[in-house]
Amino acid sequence: MKSNNNINKLKIIKMFLENKKTLKEISYEENIPYSTLKRWIKKFRDDGTEALNLKERSDKNSFRKVDNTLLVTIRNFYLENKNNSLQTIYNDLKNNFNSNISFNTFYTNVKFR
Repeated sequence: MKSNNNINKLKIIKMFLENKKTLKEISYEENIPYSTLKRWIKKFRDDGTEALNLKERSDKNSFRKVDNTLLVTIRNFYLENKNNSLQTIYNDLKNNFNSNISFNTFYTNVKFR
């Protein structure tokens, strides 16, 4: 069964596939990035209409919580090094503590706490 998203994507790229419009024209008219259209066409050519369906994220509805020990370490490390840029502190934290946190998690925990 085709989803609405799948059908809409197919309608959009159909004009290109039938040599009626260029990708640049479609990109402009539909306000869709050129690279996105190219990706849709490649997926369609490689795997058919089902490839145009949105895939469900494997991490949907999950949240990786940072434990309190790491949060304290992050905050203390930030306070000890706050004369440096945030990016430098983040890189040093990752290297020194073998931390696997994202920059956004780091930033949120040092700027908004």
